[in-house]
Amino acid sequence: MARRKKSSCSPHNRITREQAGLLQSCLDGMAGAFACSFTVQAACSVSDPAVGAVIDETAGYDARIIISMSPVDHDLTCGQLFRHLAETRYPDQRARVKVLSRFRSDPEL
Repeated sequence: MARRKKSSCSPHNRITREQAGLLQSCLDGMAGAFACSFTVQAACSVSDPAVGAVIDETAGYDARIIISMSPVDHDLTCGQLFRHLAETRYPDQRARVKVLSRFRSDPEL
């Protein structure tokens, strides 16, 4: 019986990390237009770094934008994010978090 590869070896993880780097470069290029800074972190639902851990680590940020880069964008993907936020954050903390989707289909990313 063949062993399954570890989820951390998924090609989607590499793609997501590359996309995070491209988004960071884009935001860095616009840094002068904003009175704030941006940090882009790749996170995964089934391998490290885990989405929940990144959400917890950035709890002190003024605002967070979570962008789903799932190759299959559906309610389950974003629903996991919303459920984690609902279970771990107070309403005022959840108000500082925005979840976006369908970025994977952007041809530049």
